[in-house]
This record gives sequence, C-alpha cells and structure tokens, in this order.
Amino acid sequence: MNVFKYFIILAIPLNFIGFVIKYLTKIPNFLIVFILTLISYFTIKFITIHLNLVEASELSTFVLRNAIGVTFAAVLNKDLASGIEKGISGLMGNIKKTQLLEVSMKERLKEYRKGLYKKGLTVFFTDLLMVLICVSIKTSITMAIDYLVYTSLIALSTVLIEDITNKALSDKDKLNVQYFIVFVLAFASIGALSVAYFSSDWKVFISSLIVSSLLILATFFLAHFSYIPSLRTKEEVMKDLQDKKWKVYEKMEEDEIIEDMINTIKYYFKKDVWGAELDIQNPMFLGNKGIPQTAKGASFTSGNNTPIDTIVPYFKKIIATKDSVLAEKKR
Repeated sequence: MNVFKYFIILAIPLNFIGFVIKYLTKIPNFLIVFILTLISYFTIKFITIHLNLVEASELSTFVLRNAIGVTFAAVLNKDLASGIEKGISGLMGNIKKTQLLEVSMKERLKEYRKGLYKKGLTVFFTDLLMVLICVSIKTSITMAIDYLVYTSLIALSTVLIEDITNKALSDKDKLNVQYFIVFVLAFASIGALSVAYFSSDWKVFISSLIVSSLLILATFFLAHFSYIPSLRTKEEVMKDLQDKKWKVYEKMEEDEIIEDMINTIKYYFKKDVWGAELDIQNPMFLGNKGIPQTAKGASFTSGNNTPIDTIVPYFKKIIATKDSVLAEKKR
C-alpha cells in the first residue's frame, strides 16, 4: 500500500519542530536530523499499528523506510527553501528595521510586495530543482507530480515558518494580532490544498479547492488592508488623517476651518504654514493627566475661553498662508 503520500504531511510539523530546535533551543544543529527521525519513526509506527497498514513481519522495514523518507523531505525542504530564500533576499536586498519604521505607507506596501515576490521565487526555484531531479532520475509523470506537490506544500510551509521565526527573533514589532490572523489563514489555505490533493472524493477535492481559494483571498486582503496598516506609527496615522483634513479645509470658509481646528486639533504644526504636519511631540494643551487636549477641551476643563482665545491667532496665521501654498503647488 502506497501511503507515503499521506505520511509526507508529517514533514510540515517536523519542519516547524526543526525551526524551533534550531532557533529557540541550545540543542546542537547536527542533532536535529536525529531528533526529527525519531519523532517521525515513532509517529509513523503508531499510525501503522493503529491502522493495521502492514503485516507484523514487514512493520520495522515499512516504518523505517517511510520515517527516513519523511524526515529527508522535511530537512531537505527546510534547508533548501530556507537557503534559497536567504539567497534571494541577499540578491534583492533588505530594508533595515529602523528604516522600515520610518517609511511611508506606500513604501511599506512596496516592501510587503517585494517580500511576497521573494517568497514566490523561493517556492518556484525549490520546485524547479525538484523537477530537474525528477527528470534526471527519469521518474514517471505521476510520481513527478507527487514529488512536486510534496515539495510545494513543504516549501510554502517553510517560508511561512521562516517568516514568523525571523519576526519572533529579530522583528517583534511586526508581530501583532493582525499578523497571527494572516499567518493562520495562510497555513489553513495550505492545509486545504493538502486535503484537496490527497482526497479521492471529487466533492471533497472541489470543496477543498474552493475553501483554499477563499482563504488565500482572505489572507492577501487582510495582509494588505489590515496587517500592513497596523504597522504604521502614531505619527504616520496622524499625518494621513491631517492630509485628508487639509483637503477638506480647502473647500471651507475661514470661520469654519477655525471652528473645526478648535474642536479637533491637539498639537502644534511642525511648520506654521498651510498643509504642514502635526508635531505630536508638541501638544497645545495638556489635561490633568498629561493627555493632549484641543482648545475646546482645554476651555471646558479650565472653565473659561482663554485657551481658545490664545490659539485662534495661531490658526489664523496658518490659514493666511493658504493661497500662496496652494498657488505654489499648482506651478
């Protein structure tokens, strides 16, 4: 009975265990293959005995052969995909962590797409190498497809595990709830693909493919519109909001602009000109607990209009530069 294609799924958790041992423990790296082989051996032995897959006389040979195959797939793909990814990363270059936190939303999205491209190339070259191996040893088309699917599933899992491991070790600022949701969805899509491939029932095959497709779409959607925006600093968020507000102000009268600023602006601007960014290090007014307040809020707290009267000339000074700034932009 050819059950190796089912046992090969074990390579994915073995892959993860290998990363944990390598990066999160002090166990020597040369022992990883032995540890994974032992785990694979006893897991396959338990499954084989429990499901009565072979005769007792063939048990040891059957278990050992499949355990070695699964471990080889896990270790080879882990090291191969990881090595290819690092090679591609070196060729494409990386943005340093400190730089990434300072770039704009557009640059961060560009870096995200660059990372996806790098992971795609990793899986592609891993698959390409497997195709070359299959051609060189003249395997049948059916077996070559099996090997290619195994390689793809494990390579996809590898780049995901590599990503979360790297973030956990050197870029914890990027680990948040949104990231873990995207990570789980991505892994679930791989699981659905696995179910589709190994299923012998057409209904299960089609439904699994549909589920996998929906999960992949959800993964990309949330990564683009939820995870990446969540990495923005407070200053970036404030800048985006204020940029939109300046555009709204262009269509308003001076009195309306001042009224809105009194009610919503909590910080001085970096420059006293129309369209300037807010300086979040320089609040206009502070409450009893040191929380930045608007002029309206400060007046309510103090019980008089002094904060409003104090800040209105400042706002008028900025509004007075509106025409010259907008005229300069049109040139």
